[in-house]
Amino acid sequence: MCPPLPTRFQCPQKKETMSASIQADMDMDLGPIPILSSRFSRQRERRQVDRAQLRLQLRVVQEMLGDLQAQTLVGQRHTMDKMIGVLREQVNRGLFAVGTRNQQMLRDLLEQLAREAGRPVPQFGYFRDRAEPLVALLMAST
Repeated sequence: MCPPLPTRFQCPQKKETMSASIQADMDMDLGPIPILSSRFSRQRERRQVDRAQLRLQLRVVQEMLGDLQAQTLVGQRHTMDKMIGVLREQVNRGLFAVGTRNQQMLRDLLEQLAREAGRPVPQFGYFRDRAEPLVALLMAST
């Protein structure tokens, strides 16, 4: 029992914890399990963030291609290697909306660029002429 209190305070009365209306609501279908739906939404959000980062990286590669001509031979080789590394990583992650055959073609194009960049004296024009359409294609397929 509650100790005596002033009249304006009252002891709470015990109430029944389970009512018939609550019992009936427990039998209703609540839809998909929230844990699963939140996991899928997190995966979708992660893919959207990955695609946004990919677009940003592709823009940076485009800028690097634009600056390539003004660099020394050593700077060009370094920049070409950097661009190939970024493009390879992104193609291997599979974020582009391309089929299996086109995925292999992207890898082949990257290998051609890598061979050109690995030559003792790479031809800047050849590299740029192959890399610019490749980057534009990848931008369009993200």
